[in-house]
Amino acid sequence: MNIIVIGGGIAGISIAAELSRDHAVTLLEMEKQLAHHTTGRSAALYLGSYGNSNIQTLTRESFDIYTELCNEYGYPLLTPRGMVQILDHQQLHELDETLAKHPTMEIISIDELREIAPYIRHELVGAVLHDQSGYDIDVAGLHQTYVRRFTSNGGVIEKSNEVTKITFNSNGTSEVRTPHLTFHADLIVNASGAWGNIIAERAQCATIPLMPLRRTIFTSKLSQSYEPGPMVLRHPEEFYFRVDRGTVLGSPADETPSIPCDAQPEEIDVAMAIEAINEFTTLNIRSVESTWAGLRTFTSDKSPAMGCNSDQSHFFWFCGQGGYGIQMAPKLASLAADVINNKINTADASLALQLSPQRFSTHP
Repeated sequence: MNIIVIGGGIAGISIAAELSRDHAVTLLEMEKQLAHHTTGRSAALYLGSYGNSNIQTLTRESFDIYTELCNEYGYPLLTPRGMVQILDHQQLHELDETLAKHPTMEIISIDELREIAPYIRHELVGAVLHDQSGYDIDVAGLHQTYVRRFTSNGGVIEKSNEVTKITFNSNGTSEVRTPHLTFHADLIVNASGAWGNIIAERAQCATIPLMPLRRTIFTSKLSQSYEPGPMVLRHPEEFYFRVDRGTVLGSPADETPSIPCDAQPEEIDVAMAIEAINEFTTLNIRSVESTWAGLRTFTSDKSPAMGCNSDQSHFFWFCGQGGYGIQMAPKLASLAADVINNKINTADASLALQLSPQRFSTHP
């Protein structure tokens, strides 16, 4: 088949690379560079306890694929970094439920927390959950590995080509127009993130419930150097931060609804995060070194949309990865390629059905 993939972030390039093993694939990106939006702004962590059960399954089953990708890249793509989730004394009634939802977490003592994160004000801590399954992800390395795989398989990347119209013929083939070029395809893969519904509308296809949410990140220099520590999350997700030597990276864990756009950080969000982290720690953050923001686009049930559109079988959704898109990218791309190639195995069939966008078929 001739396949057009729309979107050059980790979603688009990963599925394009998988499909390019068996098909002629062209990837269209509206920006001058790939991964300009969410992927290029992510402080990604591979974390088995993150997200709902579908996300956890996709993340867990991505791990072995990461090993294969590391061998292609020639360098590690995953570097160990645990995560601690901290409940205060008034949240202890939520402890059992949190543990049940996140099976890779375990309770550790205040003394154990002190060893790995000595800057936390321990009098504020009611309970500590530790997830040792975490890794920092080399996002640029992961994306570049998929680019290399895609292009070595003959895949074509067209940048600065925003899709303006998609027209389907009676036999399902399509004409895809950009301001500069026209392409023909047997299948459209919509991997355009926050722009997912815009692309659907330009194809005259039914939309799905997608919500882009802004997430802000900042970095600051510290007056004291520490050993690299875990990602620290204030339960349930009030803010988070990690310390690396003399630098802290933090976020207010904001989820501000947004239109699809080139997201920019708001000063108030950064200020609130710094205030909260300073109250919770002895880090004494005084200045900001850098800030940025990206859009994390979720479906209404927080699982990605992967599969054919309800009213057009030649329009394939690959959107709604939310804040989990990078950690679960390898398995999700492999699963999507199997669905497209009609090679889905029995073990994956149930998961693929749960991710199908046709679960939203009553959405206007």
